[in-house]
Amino acid sequence: MKKITIIIVIAVITVIFMGVRQLADAQGLSLSLAPPLLEVLIKPGKSITQSYKIVNESDPVIVEFKIMELTENGIKNDPEFLPEKWINTINTDISLNKPFLLKNKEERQLILRINPPTGTPEKDYYRVLTVTTRPNPIAETSQSSLSQTLGSPLLITISSTGLIPKGAQIAKFQLPTIIDSFDPLMFYIDVKNTGKTYFRPVGKITLTGQFGKGTYNLSPNIILSGQTRRLTTEITSENEEPPTTLKLPGLYLGKYNLSVDFTLDESKMKLTESKTFYAVPWKGILILGIVLLGISQLLRFIQKNKK
Repeated sequence: MKKITIIIVIAVITVIFMGVRQLADAQGLSLSLAPPLLEVLIKPGKSITQSYKIVNESDPVIVEFKIMELTENGIKNDPEFLPEKWINTINTDISLNKPFLLKNKEERQLILRINPPTGTPEKDYYRVLTVTTRPNPIAETSQSSLSQTLGSPLLITISSTGLIPKGAQIAKFQLPTIIDSFDPLMFYIDVKNTGKTYFRPVGKITLTGQFGKGTYNLSPNIILSGQTRRLTTEITSENEEPPTTLKLPGLYLGKYNLSVDFTLDESKMKLTESKTFYAVPWKGILILGIVLLGISQLLRFIQKNKK
């Protein structure tokens, strides 16, 4: 096993924890921070460094770097939070919590050092390197009072062995027992991370009916230790709030089986669960019944008037 394993995965968090490319661009402000995510597995007493590049494509701005706490709800804005002393910078020109001027088209580099000392508690530490901007009050710009915050999550696992217990459970599997044949199929699956470290679900959702079978790959979104997060798929709409696990339009009839099957990362630890539902055109049957009842009453009325 390597002493230190660093995997940098393209993902973004801008104020909240998300998995998209990070770029801020609003009313003249255009700032980027890279890399957007840092994952570290490190032994106590060891040290690593990571370079961050910040580029300003707009007017001059005042910039400030900070280390903040990351929770399941995003960046925690706690003025009382004190980051670990073993997360610091080695720059001579840039320091944490000290604003500086970033000119137009200027590029600066911050070198972050992570060096947990021997005896540091072995667990996960979820932090965010944030960069907050505000207009340069001296410059004559059109930015008014715009400000913005970008963030690059730091997922730090401290372990002398690299063997961190992983665990999860399906906290919710919400699926109606009966749906109308003409309604879209919508369901929700939430997973809780019961282990000591974060993971990504790797697997699929399978829908099986008498007329065929469909398979949908799960999105490998990070689930932090202690976090409960909704599973989504590669075709889940990003505009839904709260998001459904899957929404499938179509025509359904009869008995169906819906199953979810995934592992925690690429490990052998596997979770599976399945449910059965039935699709019947009950709305159409109800409308048809009302129409037939109306016709029956009308015929009775006509026959009665003939007498």
